[in-house]
Order: sequence, then C-alpha cells, then structure tokens
Amino acid sequence: MADLISVQSGNFTTAATWAQVDTTSKLDSEAGNTAVSTTNLDSSTFVLPASTTFTGIALKLAARAASPSGTFTVTLRDSTTSIDKASVTVNVSDLPASGLGWVYFKFASGFTANGTDSYLVRVVCSATGSQVTLYRNATANNWSRRITNAAQGPPIAGSHLVIANSLTGAGASTAITVTMDNTATTSFGPTVSGGPPQGIVVSGGGTLTWGVAASTAYYLKWKGIMLVCGDGTVNVGSSGARIDATSSAVLEMDSVAALDTKIFVSTGGTFNGYGAIKTPYVTLAADMAAAATGVVTSSAAGWLAGDVVAFNPSGTATTHEQRVIATVVSTSSITLSTGVTFAHNSAAPYTGYVMNFTRNITFRGTTTTAANHGNLTIDTTATVHIEYAYFDIDKLGNGAGTIGSSCIDIKTTTGSSTFKGCCGVGTFAGTGNGGAYIMYVSGAASNNWTIDLCMYYNWNQRMFYWDSTTGTAWTITNCIAMHSTNDGFAAGSMGGTLNGLRAFTGGNGVNTVNDSSDSDYSATSFDSWELAYCTIGLLIGGNDQIQRQIMVFSNLKCYFNTTGISLSSITRKITINTCSIFGNTTQGILVNNAVRYLEINSGTIAGSSVIAQANGININPSTSLTSLVYLVLNNTTFGVTSGILSDHGTGDISLTVNSKTYTTLQVWANNCTFASATQFANFTYVDQQNQGDLIDKAGSFVRMQNYAQTAGDHRTFTPRGNIQLDTAIYHTASPSERLIPNTASYKLASGPQIAACGSGTARVFNAWIRTSTSTDAGGANYTGNAPRLMLMKNYSMGQQTTTNIALATHTATTGVWAQVSGTCTAALEDGVWEVYVDCDGTAGWVNVDDWSVS
Repeated sequence: MADLISVQSGNFTTAATWAQVDTTSKLDSEAGNTAVSTTNLDSSTFVLPASTTFTGIALKLAARAASPSGTFTVTLRDSTTSIDKASVTVNVSDLPASGLGWVYFKFASGFTANGTDSYLVRVVCSATGSQVTLYRNATANNWSRRITNAAQGPPIAGSHLVIANSLTGAGASTAITVTMDNTATTSFGPTVSGGPPQGIVVSGGGTLTWGVAASTAYYLKWKGIMLVCGDGTVNVGSSGARIDATSSAVLEMDSVAALDTKIFVSTGGTFNGYGAIKTPYVTLAADMAAAATGVVTSSAAGWLAGDVVAFNPSGTATTHEQRVIATVVSTSSITLSTGVTFAHNSAAPYTGYVMNFTRNITFRGTTTTAANHGNLTIDTTATVHIEYAYFDIDKLGNGAGTIGSSCIDIKTTTGSSTFKGCCGVGTFAGTGNGGAYIMYVSGAASNNWTIDLCMYYNWNQRMFYWDSTTGTAWTITNCIAMHSTNDGFAAGSMGGTLNGLRAFTGGNGVNTVNDSSDSDYSATSFDSWELAYCTIGLLIGGNDQIQRQIMVFSNLKCYFNTTGISLSSITRKITINTCSIFGNTTQGILVNNAVRYLEINSGTIAGSSVIAQANGININPSTSLTSLVYLVLNNTTFGVTSGILSDHGTGDISLTVNSKTYTTLQVWANNCTFASATQFANFTYVDQQNQGDLIDKAGSFVRMQNYAQTAGDHRTFTPRGNIQLDTAIYHTASPSERLIPNTASYKLASGPQIAACGSGTARVFNAWIRTSTSTDAGGANYTGNAPRLMLMKNYSMGQQTTTNIALATHTATTGVWAQVSGTCTAALEDGVWEVYVDCDGTAGWVNVDDWSVS
C-alpha cells in the first residue's frame, strides 16, 4: 500500500503526479485539535528512515481565522541535533478560508534522513487570535501529518490519496489539478475498517477533474470517505465539457463496514457532475397496446439504444414497467427490445409518461447489504451541482433504512446544492434499501437547494423528503416519484417552490408530514402537480400537524388514488385553481379534523369508468372534534359523465356526521354543476338535528348561483329543505321563491327581508304565499304545517322573546295565492327588523312572492 499526495498537475494514473507518504511518521487523527499560538508548538517525535529524501509535509487543518492576520510557519526539525531541516512560511490568508482538510507545504529543497535521529513537527503563528487550528491525536500538539519523500508512483489498491495545492511561501503556491483517467476497477483507500477517517481527500485548493474523452469508461472505486473540503474541487465533467455521451464515469463506494464510505462535500468543498444531456421523460403521443414494441413520444432527444425506459401505470397501480430501447427511429419514435406487458394510454384525462433512467455518470456502492452502502452528503456551506447522473439506490444509503438515513443527504444552508436530470432505480426490496429516503434535505435552516427534472423508481421508503425548514430559497420542480410504499414527496415545509411534481407511488404522493409552520407563505405557488395511483394523492396536515399556511394549488390532477386529496388539521385557506380529480376509490377530496376554508375554481371532480369514485368531496370530521367547513366553488362540475368520467356513487358532496361531532358545512357554489344521482349525501335534518330550529344562515347550507351553469337559476340547499327560484309559478312576475321542506320536525326558512324602523314606530310586513297542489307540474299537495310570517328577535328594538315570533299564518287552500300581513311592535330605538316565511313537511312546496312593507 502506498499513501500518496499530489505534487504536480497530471493524470491520476501517472507516477509523476504523486509523491509517496512516509509510513513511519504519518498520523491521521481527528481525536482533538489545538489552536496554534505565537509560541512554538512541537509534536511528538518520530524517526525517519535512512537514505530517504523528504520533500514536503501535509498538516490536517481544522480551522482558520475568519479575519486572517500574520504568518504561519511549519518546520520539520531534527530534535536530536536541534537543527531545523526544512521550513515553509505562508500567510495565514494563504490557507483555505473554510479551514478543514489536508494542506500541503512543499520544501524549497529536500533533505535526507540518517535513520537514527528523531524528528518533530514545529508550528507557530506570528499573530495572536487562534489564526490556525490543527487536528491532532489524543496527545497534546501531536499533529496529524503526512511527510512526502522523493519516491513517486501511481495509485494502487489501498492507497490513501490527498489532492491539494502546493504552498511554497508567503503568497506563493502551485495549483494542482489531477485529471482522473483511471479505467481499472482497483479499489483505492484504506483496506480495513478503522483506518484513516478518509480514503480520498481533495482539499487545500486542489482539484480532481475527470477526463472527457470519447469512448472511455472512467472508473473510480475507493474505501473510506471521499472528503471534499478546504477549497477543494471535484469536477466530473463541466458545463462546457460534459462526460461524453459515448463515455461513462462510475464513482463506486467500496464499504468495508457500516457507514465508513461515502462522498462528503464539507465546508469549503465544491463538487460538480455533468453527464451527457438527455431528456429525462416525455409523454406518449399514441396509445400502446399490450405487447407493443413501438413507442411514439413527444420527443426522445439524447436517447440511445440500450437505454432503460419506464412507463407509469395506466388504469391500475401495478401496471408500471421498464424496458430497454432497441433502436431510436427518430427524435420522436423508438422501439423496445421486448413488448410491454400492459397497455399504456396517451389521451386525456390520462397522462402516459416514458422515463429514461440511463445516465453516463453513476454513483453507487458495491453491495446491496443495507448497512454497507455509501451515500452523498452535502454539508451546510458546500457547493454541489450535479446534472444527468444516475444514483443506484439499491447500493446507496447511510444506515439500514433507519430514519434520517438517505442515499443523498443535503444539509445546505449558506452553500448551494443543485440536482438536475438525475435519476435512480431500485428493486423494491428490503426494509429501506439502506436509507429511509433517496433525497433527504435535513436541518431547520436548510436553504439554497434546487432539485429539477429528477426521477426515482422502485423504492421501499420515501423518495424525496425535506425536513422542517425556515428557509424559502429552495425549489423542487418537474420531478417524478414512481412506485414506493411510502411517500413520493414528503414535506417538512411548504415554504419553497414546488411545481411540476408527479407521483405514481402506491404510497402517498405528496405528504406535508411535518409542516406546522406559522408562516403564511402566501406568495408561494404550487403549480402543475399530477398525483395518481397513490394511497393519498395529496395529504396536507399529516401526522395531525397544525397547518397554518395559506396554500394555492393550480393545474392539479389527482386520479386513481384511494383518496385524491386529504385535508387534515388545516386552520387556514386552501385554494385549488383548475383541477381534475377523478377515479379516486373512496373520495376525490377528504376534509376532516378542524376548521378550514377550501376554495375550488374551474375544477372537474368525478368518478370514472375505470375506478369508481364514491364521493366528490367528503366532509368526515374526527369523532372528537367540532368542525366548521367552508367550501367556495366556482365554475366546477361534479359527477358529469363524459368519456371515462362518471357520476359519484355516494354523492357529489357527502357529509359524514359522527355522534360526538358538531359539524357545520357551508357551501357557496357559483356556476357549478352537480350531476350525480345524489348531489348532497347525508345532508338532512337528521344529521344536523343538534343545531336546533335555526334559520338556514346559522347552520349548514349550500348556496348556488347559476345552478347547473344555467344563468339566473339560483338555489339554496339546507338540511331542512331546498330553496330555489321558480319561473313557472309566481304571483305578479317571474320568478318567485320556492321553499321545498324535507322534514316535519324542523322549519325551512325563506331568504330574509329587512326594513329600517325608527324609534317608537312599527312596520307592517306583507308577503304573498301559495302552497303547492298535485296539479302543479311535478307537484304534490303540500302536507306541512301552515306557512308562517316570522319576525326575528331583536333585543335592542324591543322584541325580547327567547325565540322568533309568528306575525301571521297562511290559511288559504292549496294552489291559491294569498297575502299574509303582520305588524311588529313599536321599536324601542332606531334599527332594522328582519322577517322571513317558514314551512315544514315531507311533500309539496311553498311559493313566496311580492314582499312589501308599510
């Protein structure tokens, strides 16, 4: 085994690029650290081998002052003769601003040891104030160190590698760039667990950059952590020179024991990865029958023969599948090596997607053993930008599927992380494939991260999960999560930008599982989501979180889930603009557990011929909570049969009332159509009888303008009956108000009439009333109690009864108009009297018209 430090720019496999590290004097420990003072601090002594020429020394930097001052000197000293053998003095400002990692000091000239004298490493700063802090072992001042000799050689199996710039004096350094040209499967880094903390370190301003030649299979395999820090940079291609489409770059983490190997981009580190550009997913432009091999798409730019493609479900949740491209016929047509098992649809309201899961940059471990995976961890201030890379999610993860473990762990706060066009496929095996999440953003202050056009398929836990964060400068856009037992997207915060999310998971599509933020985030938009074949498409307020945000969703599709949308523990407004919610087994939208306000504009909510949808909107509160639910519906259709869309089996809007719950539902519907056989299920006085004998505005109701999208047809539905305009039966001119009661136990009230009244005066109220007869069109004889003209109680004006009072009663026979008049008492002060007509019964109706007051 040869531990190496880069000493000049060159190829990874070239011997002259590297200097060997003396094995007798090396020390690699982070057991402690010490700030260097203005007094010489000496390490423990060691003996250097005879007849060996030494050329430089690397120290492991823990920190550097934010405002550097003075110089830092490192000396290799012969403690036997008290003679300094080599010394390098640099400005403190020459050291990496972020600290951390190995920094290499190159001697002006080498010296040869005699093999008997003892040596030590002496360090000193010229200025006070903890200018430089170095790692050491448990012994005071025994600095972690690597001393290079004149011997050179290429990396071999087990080599620990350090890539860093060479510092030669104050303000003087040599930039080092190592070009990764390795194609062998040699495993670099420590050979046994418990060795050095890292296997490859890029720090001290050094750069490791991949070659970009055509038709080359670049391969880097290592044990231990690949640490990128201290102004170190790794470039697996660049934006201007990507890994060529005919080439590949594999980064393979060869774990020895659990959690010992990964890529860790730490403080001051930069990691870039640029694979060949490839359209991540496209839509089907023509239906595919079962066994078909030809695929017509919207585009196939960058796709190649041999690429793995996958199809989202079509009709049932288990109809997802993947195939291999045989030929690329054109930019919009491909053929498959074997035919598809299931038919896949292209026409609305479905969306058929074809996803390409082949990339020419691959991140992976060497084993599917969950505890021995690698992962990519991005620290708070690191900079990472990865495009069009493949993450082998069966071989990634940092901890046997436990909570907090992940394939990709993003901790960015003031740094930045970007993932574009990345993807991964698993086998859907195990208890988490080594990680509870694929992409995990952790930390309360996480910020400055972007995930775009990323796709993951076949995962046994959550795919995208971002923890509770106060940051809002983050985005997840145009991503697909397909086939998982848990959430496709799990949100600890909804404060960023979430657009173009697509989930076909089997678990929940989007779950706001831990978001209990007080912030409104009212400026944040959630646009163009498609959630299908999930347990719950969109779950807001999961885990009984108190959701205080004002949320606006636009262009939302939820279909073929068990429940399309579930609103739980919501205390503020949810608005959905332009939605298509259909074929969800139990309900399109479930509202439960707390006070909420839901507005839907320009929506379609229906069952389907493929999967029936029992309820459009189901109000189903907890058995232990009271609930006041406001629904505002504009230009929305429920249960309209068209194409595969059908009516609802239970109701367009259903109200579930539990024996321990007091639930009030108030609906305002403008220009809406309710087409199912049952429009409002369980919306009767029996379900609302604990409210008492109240007029409609005090309890549950559905008020509609332009009923069935018909201009001028305005109606109100209440648990005691329905109210609508009647253009066929009226007293003087069309229309009148028709009251259709449905119970003899409670009164149905007309719309109220009001009149101002001065103190000491009385007013006379008049209304024309007619009860229905069996000879009316569609009619029946009215069977309820005689309609009454009622006065609302008003304590300040003198009507101080405990209930409203009847001013007059209708006594005419059925089918005959009669005016009913009643006089209120003299008012005690200026105010407004309010009157209405009420009725009851289970057959027929009452018409009211031509109100007047004198």
